[in-house]
Amino acid sequence: MPLYLGNQKIKTLYVGGQKIKEAWTMVGGVMRKVHSSFTPMGMIRAADGNITTATPIKTIGWSADPAFPGSVAVNNGLQVNGSVAAVLNFSGTFYPTFSMNMNIAAYVNGVQRGSTWTFAMNAYNNNVRSGSIPISVNAGEVVDLYAWSTNAFTVTVRAGTTWSIVPA
Repeated sequence: MPLYLGNQKIKTLYVGGQKIKEAWTMVGGVMRKVHSSFTPMGMIRAADGNITTATPIKTIGWSADPAFPGSVAVNNGLQVNGSVAAVLNFSGTFYPTFSMNMNIAAYVNGVQRGSTWTFAMNAYNNNVRSGSIPISVNAGEVVDLYAWSTNAFTVTVRAGTTWSIVPA
């Protein structure tokens, strides 16, 4: 539930000279966020990279995506700038050496946050895939993207693959 002044959505909220990161109100006995300083953020791959595991592993090779100004990359993860119910969106090209399924998940401090997104890939083809995972994030957390396949054959994640965190 966003906060408005007239018909204009408030993007930055101040009380006196103090910038407010988030504001809440009680509606029908339930606390609801009415303002958050959270802004969408994203990561992009500049070069191809390989995933060769059937167990979850932190992916590397990411940098802040210029399409999302203000994104902060921390050790291949994305530092969250506000607390919000969000969606992790993923879009990219995958080239496997064997037909199999690929799994993508968001992790915070080595613990999975949200569900696993699974998709099928055809061997020796550039498989273009995109998906979304609902997650909750808190200001300052670093979200890492983990991936694994149904077996340990090589899957190349192509340059230009992206992932982002946006409000739900």
